Order: sequence, then structure tokens, then C-alpha cells
Amino acid sequence: MGGMKSAEDAIDVDVDVDLDLGEASLPRPGDVVAGKYRVQRVLGVGGMGVVVEAEHASLRQRVALKFLHPKVAASDVSVTRLLREARAASAIKSEHVARVLDMGTLPWGSPFVVMEYLTGIDLRGMLGRRGPLPVEDAVDYILQACEALAEAHSMGIVHRDIKPSNLFLTSRADGSPLIKVLDFGIAKLLRPGGAAQPEDVVTLTGHGFVVGSPRYTSPERLRDPTDVDPRTDIWSLGIVLHELLTGHSPFEAKTISSLYFRIAADPPARVRDVRPDVPEGLEKAILQCLQKDPDKRTPDVAELAASLRPFAPERSETSVRRVIRVIGIPPEKLPTYAGAGSRDADGLRGLLSTALRPAALRRSMRLRAGLGLLGVTLLVVGALVMSSGKTPDARAPSPGPSRAAPEQPKEPSVAVAPDGLSDPPAQGAEEPAAPASSPAAKVPKGGTTSSYRTSGAPTGRRKGGRFLDPLDSRK
Repeated sequence: MGGMKSAEDAIDVDVDVDLDLGEASLPRPGDVVAGKYRVQRVLGVGGMGVVVEAEHASLRQRVALKFLHPKVAASDVSVTRLLREARAASAIKSEHVARVLDMGTLPWGSPFVVMEYLTGIDLRGMLGRRGPLPVEDAVDYILQACEALAEAHSMGIVHRDIKPSNLFLTSRADGSPLIKVLDFGIAKLLRPGGAAQPEDVVTLTGHGFVVGSPRYTSPERLRDPTDVDPRTDIWSLGIVLHELLTGHSPFEAKTISSLYFRIAADPPARVRDVRPDVPEGLEKAILQCLQKDPDKRTPDVAELAASLRPFAPERSETSVRRVIRVIGIPPEKLPTYAGAGSRDADGLRGLLSTALRPAALRRSMRLRAGLGLLGVTLLVVGALVMSSGKTPDARAPSPGPSRAAPEQPKEPSVAVAPDGLSDPPAQGAEEPAAPASSPAAKVPKGGTTSSYRTSGAPTGRRKGGRFLDPLDSRK
């Protein structure tokens, strides 16, 4: 939850915190909230509230409950912030956003939010334990965060507080890493044209509150806190990626005032000065996120995903394609940062162009390619069969009176296409007529002259008689 005092951490479920809540009116371990959530232990305590682990009495489901301190709950700004977080998070369906399961009100009127319980560690904690991350891991985590932000931005929601402690690393059922974006409490809602919603005209900057985290605040927000659009989150992602690779901020300072000055006026530190092994193209992508003029900055998470893809592991392909499809950018606008360690730029452009094609068109192209390959295979088989069917009469006679030994008939040749490269003809279709050949080329019934073998059922889910590309569905 934003505003926590412990190193800006939002929710730390990796450490069992045994603290006295200090407020008689807040639920304690053992208490039952709303008649169904039994409090187990405290997960995090901050100046604004507390997060606890609880169990649903009937479902035995572990959940996280977020409460406001009673004094904070008396502030309309704090209540609005909590409600905004719940609404924004529940509206976004991406697997990369912590799910909101329920909301409720304590007997004295203070609201609370029920969220999914996460096991793992946030990226700030991971940096503290492991130090700078490998390039592929750091890029993969940012691309997963881009998935969540792509959906949020498409809905007119700007997070405004992207930082390592709000990127939580957990795992899927198969053990693969999964990033969850936390804390939409200070998210800004934009009208379709980009203007703020009425409730955002007076932002959540009341007495004692600071919106966002200074280290990750963009220059335009330093000048005007209401100047917010998706490029604000792009700036923050650039800062976070720099930190994941180096362990340091690109704008180091000892005081808040000097930090703000450096963000507004100084160029960012370069990643390769600390990590020479980082590809030059990746450094350029980070610097593009940190352009002080928003008009010169990477404009959206789709182009950011395109620029990071050459340095990502194979498991990130799904994230890149999803981000591209949600935001949508024309292929000619795709950035290419060719540098050491980058993949071929044309290959990148081709991949992302494919991601932008409609699903039906991609399926049609695959079908045409498969039919073409099948046709070529049949032509090759026909040529081989005709070649094997030639008789001895067609050969030139050997000189001299000697009699040639009788020639044994040749076995017919059968070409087999590699698995997965061709599909069998549709059921009920006529088999192509075989070329005329001598009796030596005939095969008894029961033998096989098939020019293909089936490669198994196509991948994907069947729907309405069609198989769908797994990447065609958005989270």
C-alpha cells in the first residue's frame, strides 16, 4: 500500500511481521472480519494502514486484507484513494495485476479491501538479496509489467507509482515467474481524450500526503503534478529497469531537493558504465524512456516492449505480442535498437508485424502455406514414381553379341515429409491420380504410397470447428 514507511514497500508477504497494531479498533490476529475473514497475522504496517493475512471461514481461502488506520480513515482523501485502488485493480483483468476479491466496511465505517494472497517477494527485496539481476530476467520482469500497464492505459488508467516495491514476483502453477503490479491507489483516471476525470482535478495531495515516490517521479510531474499521461509510467519503468540492472538509480542524490533538481536538469547515469555486459541497444532503450521531454520519450508500452524484445528470453514472446495487440502500433513505427547482443532487426519487425495481424488472416496464411507445401511434396513423389517405373527397353542397347543379364525391378520410392510440415488432405477429398507407370512400379493393395504422415492434432483450443492460436486471446 502506498505510504508505507518501510523502504516504500507495499506488501511484504515474504516476512512474518509480528507487531502490535497499536490501535484497539483495528482487527487483530484471531478476530473475524465481516463474519467470514479470520485474521491470521500481520503482513505490513505503515503510516496509512495495515495489511494482514486472513482466511475465509467457509472456503479456507487465504486472502490479504488492507485496512486504513482509524485516524487516516477519517480523511476523505484516504478513503477515496483506497476505493480508487480497488476499482482500478478490479477493472483490469490481466494476470499481472493483484486481484481484488471483495470490499467491506468495518462496524465504525472504515472501508477495507480483500485481495488475493501472494507468496513471493517484491523486486526491491530481490535487489537487496541478490543484487543486480541478469539481463534476461530484468527485461522479462519489465515486459510482464508492460502487460498490466497496456491494459490499464487502454482503459485510461495511469498508475503513477511504478517502482520495484510495487512489482511483486510470484510464480504460476508451472513454476514460471509471474510479476504482479500492486498499488493502484494513486492511479489517475483519464477521459478518452486524455483529460483528467472531475475527481482528479483535486488530486490526492492533501496535507501530509505525497503522490508517488520521488525517485521515480517524471520531470513533467515535478513541474505540474496534474500533468499525467501514460508516458509518466514509461519514465518510471525506465528508472526501474536501470535499477534492476545496476542496483542504483540513474539519479542518485542525498536530499529530496537535490534529487528533484537532478531529475529535472541532469542526464541519467548510463547503465554500461556500471554493467559493460549490458547490450548497447538495451541501454539506448532505457535512455529513450528517460527523455525529459515527454514528446521525445518512448510514447507507449507497445513501443517499449518492441525495443526490449531483442534482449528478452524466449518466454517473453507472449508478453511482447500481447502488449502489441492491446496497444496496437503500425509495423513501420516499430523501433529497432540494433546493438551488441540484439537479434536481427528485420526478424523483430517481422515478428511484431505478425503479432499485429488479425487472427483470421494469420490462420489463412498458415493454411495456404501448408497446402503449398503439400503440393510440392506430391510433385516430388510423382517424379520419383515415374523415375522408378522406367523399363529396360528405354535404355541404349549395349554393343556386342553378349546377352545382357535380366534386370531386377526396382522398388518404388516413397518420399515422407517431415513431421509438422504438412497436413493430410481433408476427409472426403479425392486422392490425386498417380502418374502412369510400368507394372514394376505398382504396389500391392495394403501397401502404402502416402506422400505424407499426419503430425497429430494441431495445437490450440477448438472453438466452433476451428483451432485457435493460443496467442490470439488477450488476458
